[in-house]
Amino acid sequence: MKKNNRRMPLVSSPRREAVESYQACLISYGVTESYDLPEGVYEREILPIAPLLHGVKEAFAHPNTGMAPTIMGGLIVATLLTLGILPVVYSIFYNIHEKR
Repeated sequence: MKKNNRRMPLVSSPRREAVESYQACLISYGVTESYDLPEGVYEREILPIAPLLHGVKEAFAHPNTGMAPTIMGGLIVATLLTLGILPVVYSIFYNIHEKR
């Protein structure tokens, strides 16, 4: 039985169109950031597709896990720093201050 080697698109069609529309708008006005667009252009051309653009970051996440490993990793590192490193640093400074 032959496997299907066809790849799934990274971004769904409406999102792809939104990204292409966003890039075309930036290119047509000669800017690199949406903050540099002339007044009124963002509201007229970018704001209607903004919900689709915000989903692009999640579209490039791993298909099986999404953003969860990144979020969990950040929580673990923050917890270790808060419960492990910060008390040690505090005790070092507290003992130095107490000895004077």
